[in-house]
Amino acid sequence: MSTENKLLSSVAYLSVFFLPVIMPIIILVIASKPEYSESRSNAIQALWLHIAPWLMGVVAAILLIAGGTGVASNGHVPAWPIILFVLVGIIGIAVIFLLCYNIYRGIKVLVD
Repeated sequence: MSTENKLLSSVAYLSVFFLPVIMPIIILVIASKPEYSESRSNAIQALWLHIAPWLMGVVAAILLIAGGTGVASNGHVPAWPIILFVLVGIIGIAVIFLLCYNIYRGIKVLVD
């Protein structure tokens, strides 16, 4: 892999800290030439790795809203809001894992 491909691919993954979805799209446009095919495939993967936490966040917000509406006024808490809050915690762990995986892939592509 050429230095340009490595740099573009690494920036696509590490852009999770700046312009998370926009930078992989910009790299997709830049890497339209055949010699940048590796950068293009890495930018597509990075784009999905940047979109997934947003989708998980929407699901977590819906679960939090649904879980918060189930608390009764008499102080009795049914079991399903607790289960939903646990699911939100699992989603949060998955989002942190995806962040770490983006960092790992960005460094790995740059070093290899």
